[in-house]
Amino acid sequence: MTSKIQLSRRAKSASDHGEHIDQATAEFASLVGRLGFYPRESVLFTWLRSGSEVLVQRVDLDVDLDVGMDFNRWLESVLAPVEGYEPQEVRLSVVCSESGFNKAATIQMMEACLLEKGISVSSGTSVCALELTDGSVVHGVWTTECSECCEDWHVATEFASDGIHMLRSREELTEQFSYQVTRAINPELIKKVMGRQVAAKDRWRTNQLRLIVKCIQSEADTSDLVATRMAYALSDVRVRDTLLWDLASGSLEAHIVLERLTGLIPRLTGEWVAGFICVAAVAAWLQGNGVTANMCVDRALEEAPDNNLANLLRVSLNNGISPQLWVESVLELSREECRYGVPLAQIP
Repeated sequence: MTSKIQLSRRAKSASDHGEHIDQATAEFASLVGRLGFYPRESVLFTWLRSGSEVLVQRVDLDVDLDVGMDFNRWLESVLAPVEGYEPQEVRLSVVCSESGFNKAATIQMMEACLLEKGISVSSGTSVCALELTDGSVVHGVWTTECSECCEDWHVATEFASDGIHMLRSREELTEQFSYQVTRAINPELIKKVMGRQVAAKDRWRTNQLRLIVKCIQSEADTSDLVATRMAYALSDVRVRDTLLWDLASGSLEAHIVLERLTGLIPRLTGEWVAGFICVAAVAAWLQGNGVTANMCVDRALEEAPDNNLANLLRVSLNNGISPQLWVESVLELSREECRYGVPLAQIP
């Protein structure tokens, strides 16, 4: 009888182990897909409030974390841009290629320090990435949820969704937001769009807003001419702010706006492009995608260091202001007020 009980417990443990590993693998796959690149030597925080995700944050991992670093001081720097979201819970993933890294101790210390700050840790996953010579990446997955039977790594090779190309590093993602001459829209076409005289400014704005909304909601590829018209229109504060109101109200879906606009960012340059880049940054911010939001703001400030909205977004992201606070502030105005005269860059 004792032997049967032990076998039963062992079988259940192995089954639970497999389920936890599969869940950890799926969660990490989702994070990789949303980041757009394979994180290296990183801690990934998925912050939650009332059970809902509010922010995904990637922080560089110091391999000496488990051998004496002041965790409270380190977590203070991590939490600074997060506090405005008032998180109650967090999911952790640690990505490290150092074979001797003490994954269990590191996660346990993070959990203890976070609990002192009133934040519970829902699960802890350590992921070891090993790059192979053929360019593929193999990941070993370990999870605290099954620590008793998870002494060995479970190796998984498939993380990204089929058909989605994942970049190899954050540096590669940064390049995707940089101006690329080889992909640039013809400068003569840009001059033609920007040089057009507009007699009735309000009518022009109305027409441009219709064009932008139509292009965002369409699945068809955007021509260079239409793309340039969209970007130029968003350099107009009234057009930009009205579109941002549509984002805040939910009339336009943030993930669709982000997808449609980010493809333009490396194709255009000049102070005038900061407007549409800021719209892309807000769309990413509303989705809790801090990596993309920060990259968009970096690019906007590179093109226009004095842009009011870009600087406001930089302060908001650096200080962990919740995008919900921004949404509530924007919606205190009507769409007509945004359309005809209250600059959203003045809203805290």
